[in-house]
Amino acid sequence: MCAITLSAAWWMLALSRGIAGALAIGAALAATIATSERRLVFDRAAGVVIVSQRLFGIRSKAVVPLFHLRAVVVKATSTGFVAYLERRLGENIELESAARSDDLVALAKAIAGTVELRYVFIASAA
Repeated sequence: MCAITLSAAWWMLALSRGIAGALAIGAALAATIATSERRLVFDRAAGVVIVSQRLFGIRSKAVVPLFHLRAVVVKATSTGFVAYLERRLGENIELESAARSDDLVALAKAIAGTVELRYVFIASAA
């Protein structure tokens, strides 16, 4: 009977360590998401978009000339809508995603009017 109780104690110890590890990983992931930051600054005078972001405490900054941008796009996806800046060369710059398109359309039209880009709405999710 003592051997059964001892093995049950080791099992409980292993289980509690596993739960504590999972909670620690979850807390670290939540802290990472909570402290992530992304900022876009449209500087018409200098003719650039400054994209700065922070993830895991690491900062990065990119300066994209406005003439490298083709359009402001709001596109339907399988989970909702996404707004992004379409570039002539390189990857698109994602602005925001949402379940509904109303706020994204207003954001995209405001940006398109401010920096004189074309506005595109793609309603079909491909």
